[in-house]
Formats: sequence, structure tokens, C-alpha cells
Amino acid sequence: MVKRGLKSLGAGAVAALLAIVIYLAALGCFIALMLLVISMEEGGTTLTNGTVPLTEAMVLLSQGSGFSSGVITLTIMPLLLTVMLIAMVAVLAARMGTSVLGYAAGLAIWEGVNLYLHMSLAQGSVSGVTPLDESGMVALKCGIVFTIGYAMAALPRSAAVRAFREKLWPKVSAQVRRTIALGVGMAVLIVLTLMTIALVTVIVWVVLDYDGMGTLFAMLHMGMGSRIITTAAMVAWLPNFMIWALSWVSGAGFSIGELAAFSLWVGQSTDLPPLPVFGLLPSPVTSEGLRIAFVVMPAAFAFLIALTMILMRRGFGLAGRMRGNGESFMSRRTVLELAYPAGACCIAAALVALFSTLCFALSNGSLGTGRLAHVGVDVTQSAQTIGHGVALGLLAAWLCALIGIAGYFGIRWSAGRIRSRGVRDAKDGQSSSGTAETGGTERSSRSFRSRAGDIQSTETLSRVARSTTRP
Repeated sequence: MVKRGLKSLGAGAVAALLAIVIYLAALGCFIALMLLVISMEEGGTTLTNGTVPLTEAMVLLSQGSGFSSGVITLTIMPLLLTVMLIAMVAVLAARMGTSVLGYAAGLAIWEGVNLYLHMSLAQGSVSGVTPLDESGMVALKCGIVFTIGYAMAALPRSAAVRAFREKLWPKVSAQVRRTIALGVGMAVLIVLTLMTIALVTVIVWVVLDYDGMGTLFAMLHMGMGSRIITTAAMVAWLPNFMIWALSWVSGAGFSIGELAAFSLWVGQSTDLPPLPVFGLLPSPVTSEGLRIAFVVMPAAFAFLIALTMILMRRGFGLAGRMRGNGESFMSRRTVLELAYPAGACCIAAALVALFSTLCFALSNGSLGTGRLAHVGVDVTQSAQTIGHGVALGLLAAWLCALIGIAGYFGIRWSAGRIRSRGVRDAKDGQSSSGTAETGGTERSSRSFRSRAGDIQSTETLSRVARSTTRP
């Protein structure tokens, strides 16, 4: 037991240490290369002295703790680096093995290294880079990052999740389980579609406004090597730009502090900092039809995904089930067939709203104080715009399915009424013809009987006449 506990402690500590060391080494090498290239092209040698403090600051920034350097105050998380760091923790934890003891040991190592970086950065004021958060806040933010990465590796194989799958989950009805799974799958498809729209939007910005970025490079007298290396560095904030682009496409827009506001209708800026990436920011859309198409895009894609999931066989298969359903529209089975897709749409709408709110909140930050204190989107407005659009698309898909099923039952009911009326008319015609034939037969028999009586009377009279004429 003791040996097993020591092994778990060692596995967690090694996973955390390897993750932070690999991340530090890779990030430090890139920053050293970037500063070296800029120094060589600018003719100076002082920039390379900032490699260590800038690396420490970027490690903390990628976990949510900003820093200041002169007039610059940077708190915008490079979300691509954050995702890579979480993924590295998850991969190494899964490789080394996970346990409660391992998590505790790994968290202690992780917190120790990050607090050391924070103290080193705070004490090295000669570099000009100063952390903004206190040590307690740094420990909290770094602990959250490590916990997310470790949980991604530990939860799928944990005993609690296994017990839930084996004992509690089977007790839920199969249709409810399927509804939950399809609702989550629907939400994932919608999120992936929205992220694709955002990425395409950023690519279009780059293609259309590449000249503006080149103009800013020329104003800063940056050489080709500096342009390439700084552009590669800006990729760390690509997810942030994608989230801002999604807000822009949906109509909510984003702002660069109080100096610039960008939306489908407005694209104005005054006295922006000379950052080359700001040359890619979009202009307003002049076409009214194109603006409307952009605004309805989230709702339209949500509608198509939900309708496909509701009707197709791999989803709820409502089209095939209704064709084989011999009951009426208001039967209990039909109501349940419509209720399950409605529940899945509600689950998908809630998950998309929650995810979009989290993404919008994480993408924001600041580039300074005063007029640059807030850079990014209005979280409430953007989340409402995306959430309402997606919810409207899901509701429209369910209503279309409802109308289609109601129309199908209406047509089937009308066809049944017409068919029953035809059968009733045919039966009435057969009964009337049968009555006529019976009456004719009775009249023929009565005529035959009267003719037979006449013949019999004639024969009787003949016999009487013969008997009287005899002598």
C-alpha cells in the first residue's frame, strides 16, 4: 500500500514537472529567437536580455495572470498557448497514471514552480516587466489550469465515473440516454460550425486587409525577419481573434478600449497603438443583404443541424418512425416522439450558451490603463446574440418537424375519410340493387302462381262440361 502511494505521488509530480519544464523550454526558445531576430535587424543587443523575464511573464499570462511593462498593461490571455498547456498536462498525466495522491503531488509542484516564476518576476524590476496579480491570485489561476488538464485525463478512467456508467446510467431509460447524447452531440456540432465560421472570417480579414498590416510594419521600420517572427507570435492570440470575429459576424461587434469599435455597421478607430495586428481589423459591411446573411448565419446553421438530427435515422429518425406509426397525432406515443427532440434542443441551446459565454469572457483583457482598459467584446451582448440566434434556429427546426408531422397525419386522416366514404357508398349501392332483384323475383312468383291457378280452373270447368254431356 505504501509503495503504491509513493508511486502515485511520484507519477503526479513527474507529470506536472515535465509539463511545465517542456512548456517553459519551448516558449523560452521561441521568445529568445524572436528577440534575437529583432535585435539583429534593429542593430541593438539589449532586447535579448529580456528573454527570461518575458518568458516568465508569458507563462503566467497564458494562465490568466497579466503583466505590465512601461505603458503597456497586457492581460489578454493567449488562448492557443492556454489550450496547448492544458493538453500537455492531460497527455502527460494520462501517460504517467492518475490518482488523488498524484493530483495532490502534481498540484503542489505546479503551484511551486509558478509561484517561483511570479516571485522572480516581481523581484527583477530592473527588467521592466512587473506582474499584476498577487501571489494568492496567481496560485488560484494556475491551480485551475492544472486541475482542468489533470481532470481531462483522470475523470474518464476514475472509479466514480465507472460506477456511474455501470450502475446509475443503465437505470435511466434508453430513450432518455439517447436524448441526452444527441443533445450534447448537437451542441458540439453547432460549436464546431460557429468556430469554423469564425476562422473563415479571420482568414477573410487577413486576405482583405493584408496591405494595412504591411503599412504598419513599414511605419515601424521592421525587416522581413521581424515581420515573420512577430506574425508567428500573434498566432498565440488566434482563438481570441476568432471569438471576436464570431461576435462581429453575429452583429454584436467588439472594441479596442475606447479608441475603436468594430461591427457590421461601424468600423472606426482613433489613435490606436501601432501594433501590426490592428491593421487586420475589419471595415463595416456596406451591403444590407450581406449584413442580414451574416446576422442570421448562426440561427440558419443551428436550424439545419437540428432538423437533420431530428429527421435522419442516425438522430431521432422521426421521419421513419412517423411513417410506421399507426396511431393518431394526439396519441401518447406521438407526443413522446416529439418531446424527446424538444428536450435535446433545450440541452443543446443551454450548452452552446454556456460555452459561448465562457469563451467571450476568456477572450477579453486589456492593453493598458485608461482608454485601453477593456479590449474585446461585450460578454452579455455577444452571448445573448449567439444564444438567442442558436435557440431560435433550434426552435424553428422543431416547429418545422411538428408542422410536417401534423401535415402528414392530416393528409393520412383525410385519405382515410375519403376511403371510408367510398366504401360506404359502394355498400349502399349493393344493398339497393339487391332489394330490387328480390322485389322482381317476388313479382315473378306471384304471376306464375296466378297463371297456374287460371290453368287449374280451366281444367276443372272442362271436366264438369264433359260430365254433363254424357247420356
